[in-house]
Amino acid sequence: MQSLKNLIAFSLAGALAACAGLAEEVSPDMVVEEAFRHSNYTKMAGEDVAAAEAVKKQADAAVYPSLDLDATAAHYEGLQENSFPNFIIPAIPERYGGGITLSQPLYTGGRISGRRSVADEHRQASRSSLAASRADVIYQALTAYWSWSKAFYAAESYRAAVSWMEAHDRDMRNQRAAGLVTENDQLSTAVRLDQTRLRLEEALRHDSLCRAALEKLTGKPLASGAAPARPPSEDLQAAADEQELIGGALTNRPDVQARKYMLNAEQKNIDVQRSGYFPQLNARLRGEAGRPNPLNIPPNTEWLFDAYVGVGVTWNLLDWGLTRAKVSEARARANRAGYQLAENASYVLYRMP
Repeated sequence: MQSLKNLIAFSLAGALAACAGLAEEVSPDMVVEEAFRHSNYTKMAGEDVAAAEAVKKQADAAVYPSLDLDATAAHYEGLQENSFPNFIIPAIPERYGGGITLSQPLYTGGRISGRRSVADEHRQASRSSLAASRADVIYQALTAYWSWSKAFYAAESYRAAVSWMEAHDRDMRNQRAAGLVTENDQLSTAVRLDQTRLRLEEALRHDSLCRAALEKLTGKPLASGAAPARPPSEDLQAAADEQELIGGALTNRPDVQARKYMLNAEQKNIDVQRSGYFPQLNARLRGEAGRPNPLNIPPNTEWLFDAYVGVGVTWNLLDWGLTRAKVSEARARANRAGYQLAENASYVLYRMP
């Protein structure tokens, strides 16, 4: 029995060595790299990060003053000159004007600061979503790779075992014909041969399924002679450690972090919508020139310049429930984000005030 085990082990080792020497080895890093290159989810997550960065810059820009330049040119028909006791208003058909305006928000009820905070939370959420997408790709690629490696080398082992069992079955048939073994011994060998062939077929089917999974992840067909890299014996522990890291990656859950940031963003958006209840205060500095200048009476055909600085206040006193509806929508979205967080990570929903 011991000699039989040694013969099987020798046959398996020879077959694996031959396979490793002839096949085109595919490493885990190659699979992960191709999976990243093919993954549209990761690419979309990267674009979400770029969009969130742009939105954050837009929110930050609202803090600073804006500078606007405008100009007009018009021709009028049918104008008539008007005479008054002390002056005359001439008919000036050609009218030109232009100006430059500097505007600075002074008070917005927290709208600008709130939007900046919301944009920052969305930016952090998009980064976490990108990390989650990358972690998923790595996990799926390595899981598929190690499944393929297991199936591939299992098939090689069973293939070598089938070859040995076929030779053993022929030997048992010859011995049965010579009367050296019983019919039960010969049938037992035949049964073990059939069982080994069945396991080989199962391993080959599993190998085909694993190859299909890898091709789907990488978007590239595996070469017919492709084989998973076989690490040296001293690297087996490192491979086991890598498997533990893969399992641990599932517990880090960057997608949960993304949900937390989204919950924070939706909560802060409630205050942004509440800013509609408060007045808006803006400062303006404007310089303009016109021919004629409409601020001068009577007008004349000279280019005249004027400038002013002022503060404007707007306060919506009646919007028929528009602001209240926006606040209700924001609160509902915040509650939904809380439920999503609780669903994904078993967190207790933070109740909104």
